Amino acid sequence: MSTSFKVKTHSGVMDTEPTIALRFWGGSDDGQTVRFAFPREVMFHLQHVEVVGDNMEETTLGALFDKCNTCDFIAHDVPAGEHLSWGTDEARRRHRQRSLHLQHR
Repeated sequence: MSTSFKVKTHSGVMDTEPTIALRFWGGSDDGQTVRFAFPREVMFHLQHVEVVGDNMEETTLGALFDKCNTCDFIAHDVPAGEHLSWGTDEARRRHRQRSLHLQHR
């Protein structure tokens, strides 16, 4: 089971807000995993940002980071949606595969 998180605004959470983090159970080896839709370098600046999960859980990005066993931050060459769905490595592999497929058309 996974929980996606959106930034909490002064008026609550808007449906149009993009997902900023996805938390899920990564199995016995990885434990609780969180994929963040921003680069690691900005975590310090975003750690106090309040987020709300699709299960209505309220927390901060820093608390999500502190409680996870495994985390994955977005890479510059991976689209956010694919990163959240597949993780950096798999999203990167899929992107390369699509690029090669398009080149051979």
